[in-house]
Amino acid sequence: MKPGMACNACHQREGGPNLRVAGTVYKTAHEPDNCVGAAPPPQLTVIITDARGRKISLPVNSAGNFSTRSKLSAPYRAEITDGTKTRAMAGSVTTGDCNSCHTEQGANGAPGRVMAP
Repeated sequence: MKPGMACNACHQREGGPNLRVAGTVYKTAHEPDNCVGAAPPPQLTVIITDARGRKISLPVNSAGNFSTRSKLSAPYRAEITDGTKTRAMAGSVTTGDCNSCHTEQGANGAPGRVMAP
């Protein structure tokens, strides 16, 4: 995997599976691409809430990556928790390719990387 890179864009180019929601969690807002993200401990979980109120919990792996192939209804809201602290996304989005906006410097209104609480 290539932490920090736009997951679905790469999967489409390289023939990987279609991920509905995917991204990388980092400890700071401006980490470079291909830098391993925030890895457990503590265990981090990304919680996605879709337009219908359905919630799914995505564990963050040792590279800081999370993903799901589950069908969800856009727009989505996201939050990250370590079990005691939570960081919530300020708005909602219609794309699940989190790293396409949460780049090193931020794009499309994102302040930078997806950050652990």
